[in-house]
Amino acid sequence: LMRGTKDQWKLISKEIMEQALNAQRKQVSQYSDMLALDDLIVNPDKKHLFHVHFPHVVALGSMLLKKEWKGCHHLAKFRAVHFQHASELVKNPLVDELLRDSQYQSHRATFMAKWANYWPTYYKELCGMELPQSGTEIMSTTS
Repeated sequence: LMRGTKDQWKLISKEIMEQALNAQRKQVSQYSDMLALDDLIVNPDKKHLFHVHFPHVVALGSMLLKKEWKGCHHLAKFRAVHFQHASELVKNPLVDELLRDSQYQSHRATFMAKWANYWPTYYKELCGMELPQSGTEIMSTTS
């Protein structure tokens, strides 16, 4: 989740495009705006362009799908889920349930469309309690 002025967005958009054109990640089969942004954030020469908030407010979708997340107190703080490309590779009963009757070819699109409605059930199953009221609004994102 990012915010900035119109001029800041113009600057970051230009930086993302330049990063994508000069990508150093030759080992990946796909390069995306999210990977370019990630590469920019960790680039010591570009750190002045970003202020990264911790703890993270965006959960990794693949970790949530695998139910690898530990610490329910952190789960309720997430405001978005990023279903990265690795989410397509997760296979388990939860994924089967989410993909049932899907109208999308992409698993990521299905996860994004269904996750917000599934979120309270997921939280209750994993944490053994109802989702706190502050954690009921959640968005799904893909790159």
